[in-house]
Amino acid sequence: MGKVSETIWANDNVIIPMAEVSHIEKIKDSGLTTDRISVIFKHSKWNEETQSFEPNAYMDSNSNSNEFLADYCKFRAGLDSEIIEDAHLQG
Repeated sequence: MGKVSETIWANDNVIIPMAEVSHIEKIKDSGLTTDRISVIFKHSKWNEETQSFEPNAYMDSNSNSNEFLADYCKFRAGLDSEIIEDAHLQG
């Protein structure tokens, strides 16, 4: 795996700094017409009133969210391979 090259992901509606992503939640809500994903950031806090993390970024399940998920997996794989390689060299 090569070095991580892209640290910012963007489309027409959202800009996401990949290094700031804590986790991603898939949201299936019967009140919504489509499923969504919620990108939770490292600095997000749980809001008891709204029962959600804030701030976050929502995306409808479509080609953009699928593209983001694929790109995020590649980003994490690049980071993780560097961490594993460093640990192997030190051990």
